[in-house]
Amino acid sequence: MDIVLQKLQSISRFLDRIQRFLSLELLEHHPQFDQPTKPGKVSLLGCTLGTIWGIHTTMLLGISVLLLLWRRHDIQNGDADAALSNETDNLLPVETVPVRFWMAWTWCFYIVSLCTFHLLEFFVTAFYNPLEASSDSFLINHSKAYTAAILLAACEFWIRFLFFPYLPNRGVLLVGILLVFLAQTIRSTAMKTCGESFNHFIQTSKKDNHKLVTNGIYQYLRHPSYVGFFYYSIGTQVVLHNCICTVVFALAGWSFFSRRIPYEERSLIHHFGDEYLEYANRTHVAIPFISNKGLVPEEETDQDSDRNEEGVEQTLILEQDDNDDGGGVDNDDDDDVVIVAGDLVHSHGSGGKKTN
Repeated sequence: MDIVLQKLQSISRFLDRIQRFLSLELLEHHPQFDQPTKPGKVSLLGCTLGTIWGIHTTMLLGISVLLLLWRRHDIQNGDADAALSNETDNLLPVETVPVRFWMAWTWCFYIVSLCTFHLLEFFVTAFYNPLEASSDSFLINHSKAYTAAILLAACEFWIRFLFFPYLPNRGVLLVGILLVFLAQTIRSTAMKTCGESFNHFIQTSKKDNHKLVTNGIYQYLRHPSYVGFFYYSIGTQVVLHNCICTVVFALAGWSFFSRRIPYEERSLIHHFGDEYLEYANRTHVAIPFISNKGLVPEEETDQDSDRNEEGVEQTLILEQDDNDDGGGVDNDDDDDVVIVAGDLVHSHGSGGKKTN
């Protein structure tokens, strides 16, 4: 057991070093890099993500052209029957296309979608809530758990790529791509709908100027940003054909949201009572096995709603940063605060970070 604990501590220290690197701590002695709102960190992270996005998009397009040329060449040389028989089996033609080219295509798509996610986190915030935009808005250094999840996904893919290559299933690949696009659209739309009310900080105390926002995508989903992230994380692993990570990401994401969402629901019922209960009963969470049932009136939730955010167990994908206090901070300022239906956010607050 001691050996296991020592290894876990070594992994934790390794992740700490990665987090410090992603936080650009080495550059913080420069005036333009000493704060997340300074242009140094924002421009460097944006440029790096944009460069990675551009390189992998070019590779994605290049591999796509090569695959199309291979397919055309096979048909012209009388291999159409083999191609059609493989289509019947819903597999890409094994005889004509190198397996690793298709696997490389899925990896490039994954990196492009990952960079797109982080870039949109910043740019949507910058467009619709510019006062809150900072280098932290990229969510690059979100948490050690998030970094570990990315590394785990990369390890599973590259082990299979090098030692156990096989052609992607076209049906599975299409499902994964559609899931990524749909989930990213849901999350970005939720951030846009919130506008100036959205940032990556949470506040759990209600003030006189709190209001319940139920328009746009929130008239259908109570937690669209959560829904988007949940299915996005699964979709990326489906594209990669990472069987282990698909299951791990799904279970970890569900475990987190099955605790976080009821906690926030209790807080919202405490703040809004029947108004939120009525809203909750006509909308959906859209995450499996997390339903509207079980919502109870305010008087039965007073004790739970006062619980600190630290009581919500963090999981592999969405664990909060180590430097967070784990809960919302009750600020005494007079900034406008909006509670978006199902998502507690503060327009100019400084509470615990979350991937809202």
